[in-house]
Amino acid sequence: MSVALPRILRTSSFRLTLLYAALFGISVLILLGVIYGATGVYMSTSLDAAVDSDITELEDSLQVGGNEALTEQVNERVRQMPHGPMY
Repeated sequence: MSVALPRILRTSSFRLTLLYAALFGISVLILLGVIYGATGVYMSTSLDAAVDSDITELEDSLQVGGNEALTEQVNERVRQMPHGPMY
């Protein structure tokens, strides 16, 4: 016993509309995936650059002034930004 589909579901206009809606949905998902991936790479790269810059500055301070200069530099950074963005 087969169930007959309503007449509107059998029209080519309806099927074409479903096809376009599916293609649009897939396109949106792909676009969001690309944006999500690019944002993740950008944030990771920015964080790595900031950490590398901070490490370089602290190493330079250690080489120039020894432990006392390094301690003073770290304390100064904590005083300037007590809640971040220190990594």
